[in-house]
Amino acid sequence: REREREAFFQSNCDHAEEHARALAEWECKYDALHQENISLSVQLRHAGHNAAREKARLQEVSEQRDVEQQRQISELQAVVREVVKERNMLQAQLRQYRAPWDDAAAGMLPPRESGGTAAAAA
Repeated sequence: REREREAFFQSNCDHAEEHARALAEWECKYDALHQENISLSVQLRHAGHNAAREKARLQEVSEQRDVEQQRQISELQAVVREVVKERNMLQAQLRQYRAPWDDAAAGMLPPRESGGTAAAAA
């Protein structure tokens, strides 16, 4: 009877030691996973900060590009306005210059100050 109790007690001790070893292994695995989780969280946080900084930098570059493009557009519009003004002035001068000759071609004499050939021929 005593032997059975000792065998039962020894069996329980063996089971307890086995459970203690398994528990220690699981605690080591848990600690390792916990440390890995912390490391990944830190990496993720850094990646998030880096992504936010890069997004802000790209936004700034985009805004600068937009400002530069708008400045160039404004400059080109000013040049176009000057060219159109010059063209209109040249067209007006050309109409003024051609008017006596157009009148002569229509059968009217050019004005005296023009010194047109139709007046000399008459």
